[in-house]
Amino acid sequence: MARGGFTAIKSALAAFLGLAFLAWILQIIGLAGLQHNCYGMATLGQTTNLATGNQANSILSTNLAITGVRGLNRSLECSDIYRYYWFMLAFQFITLVGLAVMTATGMLAAAALSLMAWLTVLTLLHIQGADTFLGIKDVNYVGFDNYVYSRLTAAGWILTAIADLGLIFLLGWRPRKLRAAAGPIKY
Repeated sequence: MARGGFTAIKSALAAFLGLAFLAWILQIIGLAGLQHNCYGMATLGQTTNLATGNQANSILSTNLAITGVRGLNRSLECSDIYRYYWFMLAFQFITLVGLAVMTATGMLAAAALSLMAWLTVLTLLHIQGADTFLGIKDVNYVGFDNYVYSRLTAAGWILTAIADLGLIFLLGWRPRKLRAAAGPIKY
């Protein structure tokens, strides 16, 4: 395929790339908020008596509160739970920067298949991540701040999966070569 073959889709590619970067920023804000508000699983589910400051233990004062949340390892401390998701964010950032560099240097046609493979893996990871953060949102004992951050993070993960799917489609699309006679699509 000629070097200029991707000219027709550069604006759509830029739009999806921009959406992916914005969703990535939402993910960072939400995940950083969850990590900042992190507390040990030993205190999950404990309620604080505002008058005395004493904590009343409940049945959910162990890490059993996150048992139904897929994607979270309940044997880890809260501060360690999110390391898998930080890896996803780093992987997404490196892939998006690589895509932007390949687009800017005109090497997108040569790298399209590799980028589609990475984006496919990232899409599946982000779908799983969205399910995890939607699950955290549904735990009744995580507190209001963590509820808001988990919703924000889930929204970022969903938007990133959508943007990655759009990028996969655009990277796989090959424009029909313009010529006088109609015929099959040439690659």
